Amino acid sequence: GPLRRSGKYVTTRSGKALKVNRTLGERWVALKDGKTRRRAERMAGLPKSRLKRALWRMHPKRLAAYWFSRDGAIMALKVTGLGILVFFIFTLGLFAYFRKDLPDLRGDIHGSKLGGSISYYDRTGKNLLFQDYDAVKRVPVESKEISQYIKDATIAVEDREFYKHRGFDLSGIARAAFTDISTRSSRQGGSTITQQLVKLTQDWSTERTFTRKAKELILAVELERTYTKDEILTGYLNAAPYGGVIYGVESAASDYFHKSAKDLTIDESAFLAAIPKSPAIYSKYSPDFDREAFLGRYYYALDSMVETGKITKAEAEAAKKVDVLAKVQPQQTKYAGIKHPYFVLAAKRELLRTRCPDNGGTGGGG
Repeated sequence: GPLRRSGKYVTTRSGKALKVNRTLGERWVALKDGKTRRRAERMAGLPKSRLKRALWRMHPKRLAAYWFSRDGAIMALKVTGLGILVFFIFTLGLFAYFRKDLPDLRGDIHGSKLGGSISYYDRTGKNLLFQDYDAVKRVPVESKEISQYIKDATIAVEDREFYKHRGFDLSGIARAAFTDISTRSSRQGGSTITQQLVKLTQDWSTERTFTRKAKELILAVELERTYTKDEILTGYLNAAPYGGVIYGVESAASDYFHKSAKDLTIDESAFLAAIPKSPAIYSKYSPDFDREAFLGRYYYALDSMVETGKITKAEAEAAKKVDVLAKVQPQQTKYAGIKHPYFVLAAKRELLRTRCPDNGGTGGGG
């Protein structure tokens, strides 16, 4: 035959003797011996001085020879595997640590850190007597109480890929950066609606730091894992800034148009969707309101709704012909429209005495 077996060795037809390991122990010893031999060959000529030894080891040719050798490849795999394991554990730790800061979109749909208005009703619970607020005027509502038009308009101008991404959109960030550089404008930001909701529910300053951005991305991913898209969109619409102390689409619809969010029309929805990007410029109640800038943003919102297939071009053109600014109601004072003020203010004092003994008499915001 081509092979002749003799003890631990097999002789091939060419006369070459090959050692055969019959057990795992023999195989292990053979591998260890081979590794020792290869190391001895690599270290042949190693200087005795520690400094010279270090320089000798760091020589580019010797480094390349080691990392491209069998032992180097095995070491690279070990280092890579260890690095992946450490990164995985570190990432899990970060997510677990920051998860405590997630807003409760189900139990507290508007975000507990934003505050809100206190509504006073008569004994039937149906007739609103007074809406009290301090730094934040907002009345959170459920998804079914919000017009589909304002949902579609908000997604069209803020985050077209909302239903496709999982919290952040790399292509959106890159596209926004390219647009800002090439056109020197900022019509559509790189942050998703989920990321914006995270910002609205956190007590952050306007300073943009790497740590804050990392936390924002982590919380955005966790929000997407914990809540449905509709819950996230509803949470955002209940927290978005619409100018001054007005937060949330229900309060915005009430102040600007004297109606509920569920009754908003196409033009009114585009009007409100245009504001959160920059309330100081786009809110008609702002002293710095820019009519031309607003109209550009308003038309952009309507065109975006057409591009995303939510309304027809004819519906958009009809909305553009509406003088939506003329529909905006005058801004009212805090106590405008209060009914039965004596009883309402007596109820407020009792509420502050029993629920907020340390409150200095301010209303709302809680």
